[in-house]
This record gives sequence, C-alpha cells and structure tokens, in this order.
Amino acid sequence: MKYSEYNLEDFLKDDYFIQWVTNAQNGSNHFWDNWIRNHPEKNKVVAEAKQLILSFNYRNSFELNEKEYTDLLEGILKNEVKGGKKDSSRKWLKPKSSFGWIGWAAAIIIISFGIYSSSFIEAKSIEKESTTLTYLNKNTSQGQKSSMKLRDGTVVKLNSNSTIRFPETFSNTERVVYLEGEAFFEVAKDASRPFSVVTGGITTTALGTSFNVKSSNTVENVKVALVSGKVEVKDDHGSAVTLIPNEMVAFNEGKINKRLFDYNQEVAWSDGKLYFDQKSLNKVFEELEEWYGFDCEFRLSTPIRGKYSGEFVNNPSLERVLDGISYASNFNYEIIGNKILISN
Repeated sequence: MKYSEYNLEDFLKDDYFIQWVTNAQNGSNHFWDNWIRNHPEKNKVVAEAKQLILSFNYRNSFELNEKEYTDLLEGILKNEVKGGKKDSSRKWLKPKSSFGWIGWAAAIIIISFGIYSSSFIEAKSIEKESTTLTYLNKNTSQGQKSSMKLRDGTVVKLNSNSTIRFPETFSNTERVVYLEGEAFFEVAKDASRPFSVVTGGITTTALGTSFNVKSSNTVENVKVALVSGKVEVKDDHGSAVTLIPNEMVAFNEGKINKRLFDYNQEVAWSDGKLYFDQKSLNKVFEELEEWYGFDCEFRLSTPIRGKYSGEFVNNPSLERVLDGISYASNFNYEIIGNKILISN
C-alpha cells in the first residue's frame, strides 16, 4: 500500500513511521519531512497518529511483548479490549477527536497496567507496612552509665544523663539513631547500610568505625571525636566535615572547629577512666557530680586555688577519687547521703 493511501491505523502499525515519531534524530527524518510537505492532505491524520504513538510510551516502560502490544493496539482501534479470545461484551465508545483517542488509550493503559501490577503493588504495600520501624529508648540518669549492643552488632556506651533512641530493627537501607547527651559508638561494619547518629541539627555518618558524640545543653554545641575509621559530620545547613582518626569537630553556635584531640580528655570515660588535666576544683567536682550522681556542697573557710591533674582507672569508687584529690588539694570531705561536703 502507498503511504498516500494510509489511514490512522496504517500509520500506527508502520515501524518506519513509529521510529520517526519516537526518535527525531534517526535516518527517517529526511524522508518523512519531505513526504508530509508533499501530502498536506495527510497532516491531520499524521498529527493524530503522532499524538497516539507518543502516548504509547508505556510500551517500553511496562515491557509488553509484541503480541500484547499488538492486541492492545488493535483493541483500541477497534473500540474493544481483547484477551485470550475476543470479548464482545466489553465494548468501548468511539471518541470524536484525537484528544479522545489519546484519553481512551491512556485509560486502557492504566487499566492494563493495573491488572498486570496489582499483586506487585499489594506486595509493596505489605512490605512497607512490615518495615515500619518501632523505636526504643534507653536513658541514663546522673551517675549512671550503660553499655548495650544493637541488633546490627553495634556497641553503644551511654554516658550519664543521656538518652538514645533507636529502632528495634534497622531498615534495609540505613541505620539511624538519635542521641541526647554523650555516647561512644563501635559501629558494626555494613557497607550497604550507613550508620548515622543524629544529635540536634548534627548528623554523623559512618560505615564501620568508632567515635564519640557529645552534645551539651544546646543543640548548637556538639562535639564528635573519631577514634578509628572515617566519618562525615554535617549540620542541617549543609556544612560537612570529614574526619580521620584522632580528629574531632566541634559545632558551637554556628561555628565549626576541626582539630586533633586528646583521647583521655574526650573518650577515656568510655573505658571507665576519670581524667583531669589542669582543671579547677569547681570543674573537677562538676564532673564528679555527673559521674557518681552526687551533689557537692562547699563549706570553705578559704578558697581552694590552683589546678588539679590526675587519672583514675577501672571505674574507681567515689571514696578512692576523693581521697586522691583531697590529699593533693588539701581539703576535707564528708559523704552524707547523696551529698559531698567539702571543707578546709
């Protein structure tokens, strides 16, 4: 049949024409451009065919085979849907315009795809429902520390006055926990699921590493110290810092400070070690209050001046620590209930 005798159905079945419509850069450009110029009487039917073919992009997306594609197309053109055999009871009204053709074609595509994929969508819904995360909370009070292992094998050491929120079971794509306070993480390696600690507006992400995260009373005061591996730390403004071992970053009121750190000062607590380096007695007793959960009351006749340095290992008792500090700094102490009385 000559192209000049083509009707709408003929154009829709012509692979050469379809290639020209769907790929304007192929070699058929020159032929069809010239042919349309020489046959202006076919402009309307060509335009309708082009619109209808472009509405059939589902052919590649849904991966219909050639027979399914042909059956569906013939069903549209004959105003009926064919399955394994002709179903004369399912008739379609013939649209009056090219817009109607496209609309009906789109409707049939949706119906066909819906039948094909209904079980898939249902399965995905069930999967989404089954992967809804259930979160657990672990809290420590003043003077209390806790160590736990998460379901993925990650070990978390939680310092006093801290809270961690974590899913009972991590998702298939990521591992995210939420921290208030201070914790040390020994992250189990899992390249397919990055491990992230969210502290206020700061997120620390690693694959398999160990690091310490500490947030103070304000969310803008966060410190991250890396012991091993590699982590990326970013704030909610898009600023990001990558750390290597022995580096730390501090976020304080919008300012970012990256530097090396002293393990004893930043992380020793996770090993059960109390460490002081040239700290005033006020700072020392602030840490003792956090560590042991006691309140300190000063009854001094003269101020205690100077700085204190020292370390106590293996989770030392309060009495052992007070004995060492009082001897070096020349003061007396008395423990009454939940209070430490300091005098000289």
